[in-house]
Amino acid sequence: MDLETVFLDKDNIENIQIDKRTRVLKITQLKPTELFEIKNFKLDSLFPDRKIEAKRKIDLIIIDGIPMTDSLKEKTKIDLNAIESISIVTQEKMNNSTFERRYNGDLLLIMTK
Repeated sequence: MDLETVFLDKDNIENIQIDKRTRVLKITQLKPTELFEIKNFKLDSLFPDRKIEAKRKIDLIIIDGIPMTDSLKEKTKIDLNAIESISIVTQEKMNNSTFERRYNGDLLLIMTK
């Protein structure tokens, strides 16, 4: 697993072992988790009961201050239990602020625990 692009729930980690000789990191979790691929992200997967959210187009996803470029979206996975908060900044609000470029969709901000 490429830990550079994985966001884990720190409250679910039971034990961490590092083998310095082989440079292998082993993380034991309290309960098994399923990692969600950001490249398959759709708002209706987070808000199944709110149809208005599903109609929004997300132009940019930022996780813990890291903008998810297309190449990062391809390899980034997140434990849904690791998500502390999700905010949506609308396209209108972004285009009225001091961003360098105009956006064709909304901004999704995800903060992890």
